[in-house]
Amino acid sequence: MKAVRALFAALSLVTFGLAGCGGPTSSTPSARPRPAAPGTPIGVPSSLGVGSAGGRLASDDGRLVLDIPAGVVTGPADFTIQALTNLAPGGVGSAYRLGPEGTLFPAPVTLTFHTELTGKSFDALSVAWQEGQGYWLRVPQSELTRDAAKKTITVTTRHFSGWTLVTGPTARDLHGTFTLDSTLDLPFAGATGSASFTFAGEDPGVAYYLLSGTITLPSPLALGTDSCVPTAPQTPTLALKTNIAELRASPAAFLWGTSGHWDLTCTGPSGTRADLLVTAFDTQGISHFNCARGYDGGSPLVLGPERVQGTWALDCGARGSASTSWNFQSNACGAACTSADPCHTAVLECATGVGVCTDNGLVPDGEPGGCPSPQLCLGGVCVP
Repeated sequence: MKAVRALFAALSLVTFGLAGCGGPTSSTPSARPRPAAPGTPIGVPSSLGVGSAGGRLASDDGRLVLDIPAGVVTGPADFTIQALTNLAPGGVGSAYRLGPEGTLFPAPVTLTFHTELTGKSFDALSVAWQEGQGYWLRVPQSELTRDAAKKTITVTTRHFSGWTLVTGPTARDLHGTFTLDSTLDLPFAGATGSASFTFAGEDPGVAYYLLSGTITLPSPLALGTDSCVPTAPQTPTLALKTNIAELRASPAAFLWGTSGHWDLTCTGPSGTRADLLVTAFDTQGISHFNCARGYDGGSPLVLGPERVQGTWALDCGARGSASTSWNFQSNACGAACTSADPCHTAVLECATGVGVCTDNGLVPDGEPGGCPSPQLCLGGVCVP
């Protein structure tokens, strides 16, 4: 068991650094993301003792409000908001460290950012949080509630760390799902994941992303005649350790990987036993390096800045095989865009990996669309 854990630790270290090979030389300045320090405290923190009834706490400058619903804590707890110098890429105003830091709550709390004093366009603002290694990750746009009238952006979270408003190219972020199946070692089928890739910069020919998300193991898991479940306090869902991924132009490739492990309690005809399931995957050959590997030619392969899709297969001979499929796309895919025809509606279509503004209908009759004033749309054309 100790040897297997050591192997997992080694795989974690190399997998999460897998995108470093073949990049710009050490003498060339690179946009490759680096962890950031948490920032220096500014002034005194706001604090509030909260019990089972919940409560509300605002930062000293009033720009961040924390709402704790009833039942999130069962006994007295001290909540704090400490303003920090902002070292996040694209950071706006102060960053904030929330306490008790590192706490994972049983239910979400709500963070509301008041943006009216930032001096930035409301539409250009997003929210980011700092994970344990120091990387800043943008919250997916689908998880934000934006109130343009009140100039507020709201997000829910179950964990406390550093949080801030940011500007940045959120349309370059990618989000989606993946699946893993394996007959290697302890076989499993149908593990699923949800992943976000925060666009973090680019060098000539390569774009960098920060991977975050979760992976969920089927539970219960059948291993032969035994039925296995994660051993408490583990659950079937694990948070992914932040990883740097790369989208390369030549040769075209999406380099990414992830890993996870579960302590299992297995019950069967012979009684109860403990086991360990380790899964490690990457498209560069760091894990399972002695196995045949490559894209599955029978599955769609899409490599572009707005969408990446593919299936990666491992063949380890008598040891078994594994397969990982994914589909990640930009926030902008499927969103409305401006048609070249003033009386047509359009959406951004990302099937090829490169977004194309594609007509999908007509502007209703009597509306101006993109017609020059005072013309209006009628039957898909501008009329006086």
